[in-house]
Amino acid sequence: MGVGELLFYYLKPSNSLAILGILGVILLIWRVKVGAFVLALSALLLVALGVLPIGALSLRILEAQFAPTLEDVAPDGIVLLGGSVVGQTRFGPQQVPINQTGERIAATVALAGRYPEAAVIVTDLNAQPMVDILVDMGLAPERIVMEDKAQSTYDNAVFSRALVEPQADERFILVTSAWHMPRSVGTFRAAGWPEPIAYPVDYETDVRRWWRVRNYSVADGLRLADLAAREWLATLMYWHDGRIESLLTRPGPALNPRLDPKPSQS
Repeated sequence: MGVGELLFYYLKPSNSLAILGILGVILLIWRVKVGAFVLALSALLLVALGVLPIGALSLRILEAQFAPTLEDVAPDGIVLLGGSVVGQTRFGPQQVPINQTGERIAATVALAGRYPEAAVIVTDLNAQPMVDILVDMGLAPERIVMEDKAQSTYDNAVFSRALVEPQADERFILVTSAWHMPRSVGTFRAAGWPEPIAYPVDYETDVRRWWRVRNYSVADGLRLADLAAREWLATLMYWHDGRIESLLTRPGPALNPRLDPKPSQS
């Protein structure tokens, strides 16, 4: 686990507030009032994040930036970002565990059927299980280009570009989760790809008015808060490092020069 992943782990709201609660319990031994205050604060914040739609509304800002786009002109390729499989673990010879971002795979199969001449680029450290699923779902192996070194969105953009060598007049559909799309488009722009055709999936929020948004459970609220905090923190880090040109990437042309092909740990 890299430094970035460790940072994301401990800065997740649920984890950091749990740690704060443990600190409060420890403080009770020496300073009862201080310990009680810290413990109560951590419990109050955990409940607030679980009950109030803070995470959902934060994710909605990201998910609202790009709408799924399909055009009459067939693309040259479909780029599938990884993250949909649980490591390289298998429960059986043909069983690959898929997580909550599995819609990325299903959408890629649908797009590949709509555009039968387009190549399918799969980029992820665990790309092979994803390729196996695509083939099992009927995608011809010769259409697939696999990049299996990427450990981050930055790596996805840089390593797959070096492999595919896209030309300025070529068109590529980018498939990833809606909340991940702004950072992904920004990174692919900066890496020198032609302007990606965004096809966001795995929506976590809906179109209800903000005052009607609610969490289905406290656990669901904490999950959304963790997801939102991780993506916004990653976006902030990418912006700080110059890997994206703004904190909130929107549809439009690329402005930054191509990034150097070096690995990333965030």
